[in-house]
Amino acid sequence: MGAAVGGTERLPQHGAWEWQMMDMGPMSLWHLAILAAIAFLWIFPMWRIIDRMGRPPALALLMVFPPVFLIVLWWLAYADWPTAASNTQRGG
Repeated sequence: MGAAVGGTERLPQHGAWEWQMMDMGPMSLWHLAILAAIAFLWIFPMWRIIDRMGRPPALALLMVFPPVFLIVLWWLAYADWPTAASNTQRGG
């Protein structure tokens, strides 16, 4: 690292731009736009699916949490759908 002076080691000197590269720095408008696009692409389809099931579509807002996403995904897979219920009533 640095040369030892008087038994202590000197830390290397960094410029301001190097410190920004070491941490993530502030979020820019591009970061927020990408985050909004990902959230839209993740939540909107689930909102539509849950709404078509006849359940409260606001559950889709919880889908950003991975454990909740897995639980809801399994619930969607094994829940009775309105089209499946109408098919069994018609005998099909």
